[in-house]
Amino acid sequence: MIEMDDAIRIVMESTQLIGQDRLNLMDSLGHILAQDVRSDINMPPFDKATMDGYALQGKDISAASRATPALLQVIEEIPAGSLPQKTVTPGHASRIMTGAPVPDGADTVIMVEDTESGPEAHSVRVLDVTKVGVNIARLGEDVKVGQVVLSKGSPIRPPEIGILAAVGAVSVPVYRKPIVGVIATGSEIVEPGLEPGRGQIRNSNGYSMMAQVLQA
Repeated sequence: MIEMDDAIRIVMESTQLIGQDRLNLMDSLGHILAQDVRSDINMPPFDKATMDGYALQGKDISAASRATPALLQVIEEIPAGSLPQKTVTPGHASRIMTGAPVPDGADTVIMVEDTESGPEAHSVRVLDVTKVGVNIARLGEDVKVGQVVLSKGSPIRPPEIGILAAVGAVSVPVYRKPIVGVIATGSEIVEPGLEPGRGQIRNSNGYSMMAQVLQA
């Protein structure tokens, strides 16, 4: 009788890496990555707002409070997925949504909760001071172009599918899945064409497993 640890060692010592395939993104689920995957873009690909609010120059609100709000002129609105059209200058701000690119000239995004409508159209009161640079995710802050995002040997699960999609890896290098056969052995096992002796049985499970392998 071979001990389990010895059996595993014998199998591993006799095992070699099998070949590789390239699969479509969704077909790669459940496989093992055969090469490192690098990002083809910076993430985020631009300075982006992480809150709904107003993109402005931090020095304009350095003394803002509810008692003494800072009054700014709103020059445009920037929805997510749109590009800014105007540069933010002193005394001005752009209404911005989460995920939208921060316009040139702005270095801070104040949350909408810390503002209220101004006395005139296209104006806003800022009711609180905040640190310069807050609520902005900088270009390449999470991942830079060429950075390894998944390493060779990684199992491809749903989270990895999302990462591969984010970096444009639609053709995924994977190891081929092995085909496994199960062979039943022992002095109590005889082939189906033989008459079992006392204490013996025909090899049915082994043939059943082999049929499953051939079918796969």
